Amino acid sequence: MAEGVTDVEELNKVFDRAAELCAFLAAAHRIEKVVAFIAERFRKNALDKSFVVAARCVDCAKCKKALDELLPPEWLRLLTRRTRRIR
Repeated sequence: MAEGVTDVEELNKVFDRAAELCAFLAAAHRIEKVVAFIAERFRKNALDKSFVVAARCVDCAKCKKALDELLPPEWLRLLTRRTRRIR
């Protein structure tokens, strides 16, 4: 059980809300808007190093693909960390 949650119904509500939030964050139209904003900031500020972090690997791949269309390839590098451990 989640820390501090002992009621199964309450826990299910938490999980449902988390699933809704993940779906919202990974929606194609939202990724397009976020990536367009990121690309504009990169161009305007000539950032040397920045990170884009996504909740799931598949969402990270979607962001990378969208950034590939907007920025020169030498500006981008995909770094992943394959772990399911969250502290």
